Amino acid sequence: MLKKPRKHVKEYWDFDEICHYLEEKHSVDLRDYAGKFSGEHSFDAWCDKKGYGQIDPVGRQRGCSSIWYEKFNADVAEGIWVEAPYLDFWHWLTHNLDASRQRFFTLPVDYFKNIKVEEDQKWLVEILEMFKEFADEKGEIYCYIS
Repeated sequence: MLKKPRKHVKEYWDFDEICHYLEEKHSVDLRDYAGKFSGEHSFDAWCDKKGYGQIDPVGRQRGCSSIWYEKFNADVAEGIWVEAPYLDFWHWLTHNLDASRQRFFTLPVDYFKNIKVEEDQKWLVEILEMFKEFADEKGEIYCYIS
């Protein structure tokens, strides 16, 4: 007699819930870890320091102002202003670990365990360290990315 297969059930974490929890717990933004778009080294902070309002002299919004971006880029190039680097954990996951929305994914929190960590990767080690409280005994988090 043919036996009907049984249904398998596996527990998983909700990736977005973990991210929101860690962001609040550690006061970080995993999508803008260095504050490029909202921190003290952002374009907005530079504009505020210069005393610029929300509209430039030709009527463009701050974020669309080619006048102010040109001056900002000149200050960065001359070392007058230090721009924060682009550090987006989600984009790192999609480019390096094939993560994507609407699927299950295993996050290896010990990803850098046997790899020499370069200076520009230390932020990733910091973030993965935060995730460790959700990892299993193999150092992995099985989660669903909605």
